[in-house]
Amino acid sequence: MKLLFNLGVFGKHGVEHALVNLLPQIKTPDLQIWLHEIYEPDHKSPLLEKIKNFTTQICSLPRTSFWGYVHMNRKKNLIYKLIDGLGIFNIHTIIANSINRRNADLIIDYDLSLLRSVHQLNSPVIGVFHFRPKNFRSGNAAKLKRIGQRLKHYDKLIVLCPEMLVEAYEVWPFLNEKFIVMPNSIDALKIKNESNRLIQLPPDITAGKYFLTIARLTHQKNIQLMLDAFEKAKRQGCNWKLIVIGEGEDKVNLLQMVEKLGIDSEVNFIGYQDNPYPYIKMAGAFVSSSREEGFPVSLIEALALNCPIIALACPTGPKDLLENGSIGKLLPFTQSDPRGLADAMYEFSTHQQLILDYQKNLMHSAEKYSSVNIGKDFSNLIFSYQRQ
Repeated sequence: MKLLFNLGVFGKHGVEHALVNLLPQIKTPDLQIWLHEIYEPDHKSPLLEKIKNFTTQICSLPRTSFWGYVHMNRKKNLIYKLIDGLGIFNIHTIIANSINRRNADLIIDYDLSLLRSVHQLNSPVIGVFHFRPKNFRSGNAAKLKRIGQRLKHYDKLIVLCPEMLVEAYEVWPFLNEKFIVMPNSIDALKIKNESNRLIQLPPDITAGKYFLTIARLTHQKNIQLMLDAFEKAKRQGCNWKLIVIGEGEDKVNLLQMVEKLGIDSEVNFIGYQDNPYPYIKMAGAFVSSSREEGFPVSLIEALALNCPIIALACPTGPKDLLENGSIGKLLPFTQSDPRGLADAMYEFSTHQQLILDYQKNLMHSAEKYSSVNIGKDFSNLIFSYQRQ
């Protein structure tokens, strides 16, 4: 069987981690797996090393191609931007033709980046939502309606949790029969093994006495709110510190913010980490302040490593994952008010029993997201499309 997974660009964030966790569980000797990127990224993702032995990587618009070069440089050159805009329909045809040449039995559009090419594809296509249906591509009602017409060309549409399913039903009721729920997965055994590697924590940080977040430093993750809350928790008497793992376009502004708040000696930005698991294992609590999520892999990893979680109940993801707050501190959602998060951070730093209470059921709760279990469900789905 020939199976093609598509991503717009293969990077090193949550979507790619979820795919890398899944692929080893579905590979079989008679399964040929293509990993297709639409565009070639600035830097090769380190995650590709984990799957290179059983996947074949291809790209529709590499940097050496005319359209790939134009598209990648459209923000630097007005002429390229105009050419890219005029040629967008041609680009979607190029993408479709590139994929059709593989003659796949099934295409998995893992980030829905084939939305404008899907009607030209010759094979069945399953799309995967890693984001809120109601805010898909920042769409208003009219845009979401147009997107719904394109989604009709997908054979099935995977959402990651029940909250996302409810939203999808509300936005596109005429697609109800296409939607199925299948969460992101983790390789719990691998995570636990990698969490045992020795690391050197930043200076003046003690294991068990720091907050941790792992996120792209972007508007969506709302790290500004977390920093504001952390500063208020410090003023209440919190003696923990904060480690931030990740990179992104907001990093410079965030560094300026911690300096302005006077907490630059309390917050450590340590960039992207190939192996973040020792940091999770030793953290006092994992904190999520996102404006929105799909079904965050980093929170599942925290569960698997018995790390207590503090999370805002953003519209999809944390509420389902934390079982309505029974296995983690789930706070009412806000985009700008840091007081609730500050109180929770202070409470965790001063009440050891609270941490112990949350830790009782964390690892057990993570078992349902095992890549072995999710892999079986995914394999059953894809092999139902095998050509006779």
